[in-house]
Amino acid sequence: MDMLSALILAVLNGAVTWGVVSTKLKYMDRDIVEGKRWREAHAEYHLNKGV
Repeated sequence: MDMLSALILAVLNGAVTWGVVSTKLKYMDRDIVEGKRWREAHAEYHLNKGV
């Protein structure tokens, strides 16, 4: 493999890896936010119910 194709392959691999990692982080952040909302709503329910 010559130097240019090795460089192109490395750049493509880096771009794909960044795409996968950034997508994973975005979904993790969304799940954390939804989890916080659920916990707050659940706590509010129990506070109002008096349990």
